Amino acid sequence: MEGFGSSNLKHLSVSKLTHDPVKWQKSLFCNSCPDLGRCGGIATQLGGHCYMHCCGGKAGCQTVCRQNPDFVAQTREIAGFDLDNVPRAKPVSQLSLSGTAPLLVHGKVRETPVASDIVAVKLREIVHMNSGRLRYSDREELAAALKFIPDANVVVTGIEQDKWVEPWWSLGREKRGALLREFTKLNIVLVTPPNFSLFCDQPRPSDFSAMKRIALVQAEFLDAGIPCALHPHIITETDSSRWTDFVAARPEIQTIAYEFTTGAGRRSLRSQHIDHLIRLARTAGRPLDLVVRGDQKVLSDLAPHYRDVLYVDTNAFMKTMHREFAIRTSNWDLRWKSVTTPDDISVDSLLQHNVVEVSARSRLLVAGAM
Repeated sequence: MEGFGSSNLKHLSVSKLTHDPVKWQKSLFCNSCPDLGRCGGIATQLGGHCYMHCCGGKAGCQTVCRQNPDFVAQTREIAGFDLDNVPRAKPVSQLSLSGTAPLLVHGKVRETPVASDIVAVKLREIVHMNSGRLRYSDREELAAALKFIPDANVVVTGIEQDKWVEPWWSLGREKRGALLREFTKLNIVLVTPPNFSLFCDQPRPSDFSAMKRIALVQAEFLDAGIPCALHPHIITETDSSRWTDFVAARPEIQTIAYEFTTGAGRRSLRSQHIDHLIRLARTAGRPLDLVVRGDQKVLSDLAPHYRDVLYVDTNAFMKTMHREFAIRTSNWDLRWKSVTTPDDISVDSLLQHNVVEVSARSRLLVAGAM
């Protein structure tokens, strides 16, 4: 356990902490670790072991870790790290969703609804996390607030920074259950739930806890009759194997959601995560659907392996708010050019143009792979 609280570990680059068993050897410490079976061991350029990032169990530490004085309570809260005891749910009927869903962050500045068959909205835009109550009384109020056409299919995404993800868990199981019963009246076609983060600079039990919470939260949505995807995030090959077994054994899991941004979006890691998703699809024993957020180019690699693929686009809306205009440079690529408009002028037409261009690129990437 040498290395607890070591100050020289605080500013290491992510590349030195990235698990890569092809380049680096697994730490000898991993062989005697009680979590080896569910971890598989870590191999990084740094060497050493994940507990080198441990503070040694200082009071007030929130990390799930075997050195934490609250470790027993932390694991009891999620009924241990194993995925086998996640409550089962009946499969929920869900619509076939493919194409692109522009993420609408707010309804400010705009005057007319965006025309898109599918739109995405943030979970925290629908739920007030402090009170655990819905912000909107019905579907019409939600459409009016975020300005999308009333008959659009709405996908709710819980992918956020940790400060917006953790409050969902902090609501507690009872309050989440009551909230989900209210949630059904919004007629949401699919939820990609909060994506509790996995870290390369914390002891691995923190990752096991996040993975278990991901599975538990999905089960809660399904139990409430709300179509919900699973976020099977990984760091090691053993993480991938655990998720593969979990998905194969549970027919209620119909959709996989994945984020290719900060972690999986890094070039050095992207192929590992693509391989993981292909393995999930091949071993599930049934067709699966996929929701992707982040790097649009991965659609070409993943589309052949999934029944329906939906891309959640965060670019069109944010680029529009910064007055940027999508320009097609080829069938496969877009570039963004700044345009000058007065701040008080509606940007409706600019948003609509950007939504159409990003959607067209997704369609071409998927079609070119089939």
